[in-house]
Amino acid sequence: MKILKVRNKGTPAPGKFVGVYLSLQINSYLSLYALSLGITKSTIVRGEMEEWYKTKIFSTKELIRELINRIELPDSKDAEYIYFKKKLKIELKQKGISENDIKAILLALK
Repeated sequence: MKILKVRNKGTPAPGKFVGVYLSLQINSYLSLYALSLGITKSTIVRGEMEEWYKTKIFSTKELIRELINRIELPDSKDAEYIYFKKKLKIELKQKGISENDIKAILLALK
């Protein structure tokens, strides 16, 4: 029988798991904080991320523009360019970028 129980509301509505390594000091403090509140560490981190998202500093359009500035395009617009765009689309999808944002990025590269 557990002595220190926490309330776990289970997995929230559709989402994506994001793992992160924390220093031992931060992990220990987060664990102590979660136990003192009787909730999980995930609940705390999720709440903080949701608050951060509400106070977005950059719009999606600004982030896409910044990303495009970082992409090194091939010199030619032939088969190499077509291959490049296909590969970029796959990489963006693997990184968890939405289909709408991928379309916007690829359109902006024209």
